[in-house]
Amino acid sequence: MRRREKTARSEISSKGRKQVDEDAWREPLEAISINDDEWWCMVTMMVETITEHSRFVSLFNAAAEEGKRKAIYSLSYHKMLASVRTLSKQSLDKCPAIQGVCHYASKVLNEENYYGALPSWLMARIIKYLIYRAREESIGIVKRLADLEREIDEEYWIMQTVANSGEKQD
Repeated sequence: MRRREKTARSEISSKGRKQVDEDAWREPLEAISINDDEWWCMVTMMVETITEHSRFVSLFNAAAEEGKRKAIYSLSYHKMLASVRTLSKQSLDKCPAIQGVCHYASKVLNEENYYGALPSWLMARIIKYLIYRAREESIGIVKRLADLEREIDEEYWIMQTVANSGEKQD
């Protein structure tokens, strides 16, 4: 069987591809700080110890999903796995380096010898990444709301100035 020779076109296209280290997420993820002056995270774990607790967990999840208090995010093992699957679909070289934790977890989930839950050290890093994403989303929303409020205040000030100048001319 003959080896297939590379064409000039395939050599050019492979040179243009960015080589990505699949462990490049570890250092940036370890380096990020979740809590700072702008945002503070408090994690609470709810565990159903009796059947009636499932009702309370469901109520909490429903309130968090509705967004009445957007500062509350609900995370379950199933949601975490769904996030890993969704976030690992994008090519590794097209996503932020720390999102590589999802690619790594997806790789672990897809291994033939995978049985049961993800390793606890990996789950901790996925949770940290998902909290970081929630933090960035929350800070972005707060900044956009502050910008909108500032713009409304500026428009109101302009309207007041125009109204006041109209009264002086009469």
